Amino acid sequence: MEKVKNGNYKQPNGDQIGIIRLEIDYELATLFEAMQENDTDKKQTTLDKLEALREKWLMVKE
Repeated sequence: MEKVKNGNYKQPNGDQIGIIRLEIDYELATLFEAMQENDTDKKQTTLDKLEALREKWLMVKE
């Protein structure tokens, strides 16, 4: 899973989009937990990761 998170692999765009979608789902679940726990540091870290994943998604879609 660490290779998936770091992007140290090459796969067709369709597979990359699926992987990015899974990563986004995971980060959204993490954000939900952080919001329930009122953990502002964890929330900000997760939001930053989600923004990076959004940018990655847009690059792959092109």
